[in-house]
Amino acid sequence: GITAPLGMLLRIGLQAFESFEKQLVRTQKILALTNAEMLPIRENILGISTRMGVARSVVAGLTSDFAQMGRNLLGGNEALTETAARYAELTLQLELVGQVSANVGRDFIANLAGIIKGADNMDNRMEQVAGLLAKFNMLENTTALSLKDLAEAFPQVSPAAKAAGVDLLFLAGVI
Repeated sequence: GITAPLGMLLRIGLQAFESFEKQLVRTQKILALTNAEMLPIRENILGISTRMGVARSVVAGLTSDFAQMGRNLLGGNEALTETAARYAELTLQLELVGQVSANVGRDFIANLAGIIKGADNMDNRMEQVAGLLAKFNMLENTTALSLKDLAEAFPQVSPAAKAAGVDLLFLAGVI
Protein backbone atom coordinates (compact mmCIF):
# COMPACT_ATOMS: atom_id res chain seq x y z
CA GLY A 1 0.00 0.00 0.00
CA ILE A 2 0.64 3.54 0.66
CA THR A 3 2.40 3.22 4.01
CA ALA A 4 5.81 2.20 2.57
CA PRO A 5 6.19 5.31 0.36
CA LEU A 6 4.98 7.55 3.21
CA GLY A 7 7.44 5.90 5.56
CA MET A 8 10.30 6.49 3.11
CA LEU A 9 9.31 10.13 2.69
CA LEU A 10 9.16 10.60 6.44
CA ARG A 11 12.59 8.99 6.84
CA ILE A 12 14.13 11.22 4.15
CA GLY A 13 12.59 14.30 5.75
CA LEU A 14 13.92 13.36 9.19
CA GLN A 15 17.40 12.71 7.78
CA ALA A 16 17.45 16.14 6.12
CA PHE A 17 16.31 17.79 9.36
CA GLU A 18 18.92 15.87 11.36
CA SER A 19 21.70 16.90 8.95
CA PHE A 20 20.64 20.55 9.20
CA GLU A 21 20.53 20.41 12.99
CA LYS A 22 23.97 18.76 13.17
CA GLN A 23 25.49 21.59 11.13
CA LEU A 24 23.80 24.21 13.31
CA VAL A 25 25.12 22.54 16.46
CA ARG A 26 28.58 22.51 14.86
CA THR A 27 28.33 26.25 14.22
CA GLN A 28 27.08 26.83 17.75
CA LYS A 29 30.04 24.92 19.22
CA ILE A 30 32.60 26.63 16.98
CA LEU A 31 31.41 30.10 17.92
CA ALA A 32 30.32 29.28 21.51
CA LEU A 33 26.83 30.73 21.00
CA THR A 34 23.73 30.30 23.12
CA ASN A 35 20.46 28.93 21.73
CA ALA A 36 19.04 32.47 21.65
CA GLU A 37 22.07 33.72 19.70
CA MET A 38 21.55 30.92 17.17
CA LEU A 39 18.03 32.05 16.19
CA PRO A 40 19.15 34.81 13.78
CA ILE A 41 21.71 32.58 12.07
CA ARG A 42 19.08 29.84 11.69
CA GLU A 43 16.75 32.33 9.99
CA ASN A 44 19.58 33.62 7.82
CA ILE A 45 20.47 30.09 6.68
CA LEU A 46 16.84 29.31 5.91
CA GLY A 47 16.60 32.53 3.85
CA ILE A 48 19.74 31.71 1.86
CA SER A 49 18.48 28.18 1.30
CA THR A 50 15.19 29.49 -0.06
CA ARG A 51 16.80 32.18 -2.27
CA MET A 52 19.42 29.86 -3.73
CA GLY A 53 17.26 26.73 -3.95
CA VAL A 54 19.75 24.64 -1.98
CA ALA A 55 19.22 22.23 0.90
CA ARG A 56 19.37 23.86 4.32
CA SER A 57 21.98 21.37 5.46
CA VAL A 58 24.33 22.44 2.64
CA VAL A 59 24.00 26.13 3.57
CA ALA A 60 24.45 25.30 7.26
CA GLY A 61 27.51 23.18 6.47
CA LEU A 62 29.14 25.93 4.42
CA THR A 63 28.35 28.47 7.13
CA SER A 64 29.98 26.19 9.72
CA ASP A 65 33.03 25.74 7.51
CA PHE A 66 33.49 29.48 7.04
CA ALA A 67 32.84 30.18 10.73
CA GLN A 68 35.58 27.71 11.58
CA MET A 69 37.99 29.61 9.31
CA GLY A 70 37.58 32.61 11.60
CA ARG A 71 37.62 36.38 11.48
CA ASN A 72 41.32 36.59 10.64
CA LEU A 73 40.78 34.87 7.29
CA LEU A 74 37.30 36.10 6.43
CA GLY A 75 37.63 39.73 7.47
CA GLY A 76 34.58 41.93 7.96
CA ASN A 77 33.36 43.93 10.91
CA GLU A 78 29.94 42.35 11.42
CA ALA A 79 29.19 39.30 13.56
CA LEU A 80 31.20 36.28 12.43
CA THR A 81 27.97 34.33 11.89
CA GLU A 82 26.82 37.00 9.41
CA THR A 83 30.16 37.02 7.62
CA ALA A 84 30.24 33.21 7.41
CA ALA A 85 26.68 33.12 6.04
CA ARG A 86 27.55 35.76 3.42
CA TYR A 87 30.57 33.70 2.32
CA ALA A 88 28.34 30.61 2.17
CA GLU A 89 25.92 32.47 -0.11
CA LEU A 90 28.82 33.65 -2.29
CA THR A 91 29.96 30.02 -2.57
CA LEU A 92 26.49 28.96 -3.67
CA GLN A 93 26.40 31.76 -6.24
CA LEU A 94 29.75 30.52 -7.58
CA GLU A 95 28.32 27.00 -7.71
CA LEU A 96 25.39 28.28 -9.76
CA VAL A 97 27.36 30.49 -12.15
CA GLY A 98 30.54 28.48 -12.49
CA GLN A 99 29.19 24.96 -12.24
CA VAL A 100 31.58 24.35 -9.37
CA SER A 101 30.77 21.98 -6.51
CA ALA A 102 30.13 23.63 -3.15
CA ASN A 103 33.28 22.10 -1.63
CA VAL A 104 35.54 23.23 -4.47
CA GLY A 105 33.92 26.69 -4.39
CA ARG A 106 34.42 26.92 -0.63
CA ASP A 107 38.11 26.10 -0.97
CA PHE A 108 38.53 28.53 -3.88
CA ILE A 109 36.87 31.39 -1.99
CA ALA A 110 38.83 30.63 1.19
CA ASN A 111 42.02 30.63 -0.86
CA LEU A 112 41.18 34.02 -2.37
CA ALA A 113 40.34 35.45 1.06
CA GLY A 114 43.63 34.14 2.41
CA ILE A 115 45.61 35.72 -0.41
CA ILE A 116 43.85 39.06 0.00
CA LYS A 117 44.28 38.88 3.80
CA GLY A 118 47.83 40.11 3.88
CA ALA A 119 47.41 43.03 1.54
CA ASP A 120 44.18 44.88 2.20
CA ASN A 121 41.64 46.28 4.60
CA MET A 122 39.87 43.63 6.66
CA ASP A 123 36.47 45.33 6.51
CA ASN A 124 35.87 44.91 2.78
CA ARG A 125 37.58 41.58 2.15
CA MET A 126 34.32 39.89 1.11
CA GLU A 127 33.69 42.58 -1.51
CA GLN A 128 37.22 42.12 -2.81
CA VAL A 129 36.73 38.36 -3.11
CA ALA A 130 33.40 38.90 -4.88
CA GLY A 131 35.10 41.40 -7.22
CA LEU A 132 37.81 38.89 -8.09
CA LEU A 133 35.17 36.25 -8.79
CA ALA A 134 33.37 38.69 -11.11
CA LYS A 135 36.63 39.31 -12.97
CA PHE A 136 37.26 35.58 -13.20
CA ASN A 137 33.74 35.16 -14.58
CA MET A 138 34.51 37.75 -17.27
CA LEU A 139 37.70 35.84 -18.02
CA GLU A 140 35.64 32.67 -18.39
CA ASN A 141 33.26 34.43 -20.77
CA THR A 142 36.07 35.63 -23.04
CA THR A 143 38.41 32.62 -22.99
CA ALA A 144 38.25 28.84 -23.06
CA LEU A 145 39.02 28.71 -19.33
CA SER A 146 36.06 27.69 -17.16
CA LEU A 147 35.46 28.82 -13.60
CA LYS A 148 35.41 25.15 -12.63
CA ASP A 149 38.93 24.65 -14.00
CA LEU A 150 40.12 27.84 -12.37
CA ALA A 151 38.55 26.95 -9.00
CA GLU A 152 40.23 23.56 -9.03
CA ALA A 153 43.68 24.77 -10.12
CA PHE A 154 43.91 28.10 -8.32
CA PRO A 155 44.34 26.86 -4.72
CA GLN A 156 47.25 24.67 -5.82
CA VAL A 157 49.29 27.34 -7.58
CA SER A 158 48.24 30.64 -6.04
CA PRO A 159 50.30 30.54 -2.80
CA ALA A 160 53.55 30.18 -4.72
CA ALA A 161 52.49 32.76 -7.28
CA LYS A 162 51.48 35.23 -4.57
CA ALA A 163 54.82 34.72 -2.81
CA ALA A 164 56.55 35.47 -6.11
CA GLY A 165 54.52 38.67 -6.52
CA VAL A 166 52.37 37.49 -9.43
CA ASP A 167 49.07 39.35 -9.84
CA LEU A 168 46.01 37.14 -9.30
CA LEU A 169 44.35 38.14 -12.59
CA PHE A 170 47.58 37.47 -14.47
CA LEU A 171 47.79 34.09 -12.77
CA ALA A 172 44.22 33.31 -13.87
CA GLY A 173 45.23 34.16 -17.42
CA VAL A 174 48.25 31.90 -17.22
CA ILE A 175 46.14 29.00 -15.95
